[in-house]
Amino acid sequence: MKIRSWLKPITLWCLIGAGLFIAINPQNPFYTPENKPPPLVDAYMTNAKAMRFNPDGTIREVLHMREWEHVLKSQSTEMKDLKLDVFRKDGSKWQITSKTGRGYHPSLSEKMEYVLLEDEVRVAHAGNIQLAPDWKMLTDALTIYPDYAKTDLPVLVLGPDNTKISAVGLKAHLETGYVEFMDKVKTEYLNPKAM
Repeated sequence: MKIRSWLKPITLWCLIGAGLFIAINPQNPFYTPENKPPPLVDAYMTNAKAMRFNPDGTIREVLHMREWEHVLKSQSTEMKDLKLDVFRKDGSKWQITSKTGRGYHPSLSEKMEYVLLEDEVRVAHAGNIQLAPDWKMLTDALTIYPDYAKTDLPVLVLGPDNTKISAVGLKAHLETGYVEFMDKVKTEYLNPKAM
């Protein structure tokens, strides 16, 4: 009789102990510690430079990054303080800068499919590489593909002769220089001779 009176409290304490062990066990999917360890970085570089070439061997793109890192088992790389120069066949170039970026590729050994630039994205286009840029574009994020760049966010384009173009979204064809504005386009032009 005495054994039965102790059996219920012992069983109850064992169940409570097992429940607590399961609840705080890191293997438990419901356990989320406040300080998770950072993701495991398997590749890291500082002051990195990547180049892409045309089939004839001429330089197509040069990407400078202050920091570059790849997280293990990830299909993206994180970049900081980027400067991308895209050289056109006519001798002009696009210069694209941003504070942060993320490159997407199927695996670390394969080339990037596209790059998402974020945080103070600035695009400048120079008619001749030696001259100051003729056009500048500002936006919060821009996705760069091999042949074009696009965003769905607001953009501001500043051009020669006090030209200002604001729009929501654009698609820029990097080789031809053709730019499509998507929505809410507003253009402002001031003739410098009238000033």
